[in-house]
Amino acid sequence: MPGASSSDDVIALVNQYRASGSTCSGTGTSWAAITALQPSANLATAAKDWTSRMRSLGRLSHGDPKARIRAACPQPGYVGENIACNPSAAGAVRRWMASRTGHCEVIMDPRFSFAGVGYAPGGICGGYWTIDFAGNC
Repeated sequence: MPGASSSDDVIALVNQYRASGSTCSGTGTSWAAITALQPSANLATAAKDWTSRMRSLGRLSHGDPKARIRAACPQPGYVGENIACNPSAAGAVRRWMASRTGHCEVIMDPRFSFAGVGYAPGGICGGYWTIDFAGNC
């Protein structure tokens, strides 16, 4: 597996959950195994740009993910985004999977086929993460 703070790690870890199915611990929603997300360079660029902005602002914020994703993928279909403040890819994914506010459901949603990840090290929490999702890109 790639290094602890690799954007590739996030997609690999998310795809492990998608491949085996999961029960979202925060809400108790159960999901069957689904297909893996395909990496999207366009979504990754959007996610990286946003993640760098969050680090420069020193806070987590979604801003307008729909606009960013639609700018990256002109006809993305269904869109979503998770953000996290954590020094490692594994830590960010664990937090999303344990979230009580729908982050796990976004990861497990079969309407998403593509994802792009941004990581910016440092800041108040050791690292910022964004994963943008789209049905088409």
